[in-house]
Amino acid sequence: CAVDSARCTARQAGGPCRTGMHTSDSLSHPESSARPLLLKHQENAAAELASPTVHSALKQALLVDSQADYKRGNYEAALDKFTHVYAMMEAENVSGTDDTFAAVVSNIGCCLHQLGEPEAAQVYYERAIQMFEKVPVSTLDWLLYGNVNQRRVEYIKARLVELGLDRKPDASQYLDGVGRRQAWSDAERSGREQGLWSWFSPSSWYQYATLADAKREGGEQAHKLNADHAGTQGPSAA
Repeated sequence: CAVDSARCTARQAGGPCRTGMHTSDSLSHPESSARPLLLKHQENAAAELASPTVHSALKQALLVDSQADYKRGNYEAALDKFTHVYAMMEAENVSGTDDTFAAVVSNIGCCLHQLGEPEAAQVYYERAIQMFEKVPVSTLDWLLYGNVNQRRVEYIKARLVELGLDRKPDASQYLDGVGRRQAWSDAERSGREQGLWSWFSPSSWYQYATLADAKREGGEQAHKLNADHAGTQGPSAA
């Protein structure tokens, strides 16, 4: 069910758009298992944002790890990480027309759908549709991939149909960063996949090393940062 938010980030050039509606004004969070997680992460968001290097590394690591948790069926863990990314992007004042933010909102809905919280899932799905409908598609993306956002919208609308039929989404499939339907392999879903790198792709060696550094730096430094600032720094506008 997941929309590949990590790949959405990789495709962006120049970082997130910071114009338009503030994320905190764009969505009223319904009562669900996501709500207390969001509140928890919002309390730490300002401290995480205080160190741009840690913030960037942690967010990228969370985007990748949340996808990994989802495809392995660890929906509670995936929900915790997706809500963490949401809080981080909210602290950045990221626009509601940012495709990574829209994917994160959709993926929160996916997790809630899998966890048996259909009313809350519907709220996030519908908001993600509204956001993707406003995300601009560059001329290059249109020429290479067609109307990526329309495929994303249709994919999420299919999840709404499943909600109405009281059906869980197919956890073996996902939509990649350019709106193509893909299937995770059995190895990926069981956690036995080799990873991002391949002996046949030198560029993937760099991606693997960079991700490992990001996860190590983001995880260790952010935990220390949160501990140093806990109780001394409340949430503030970025």
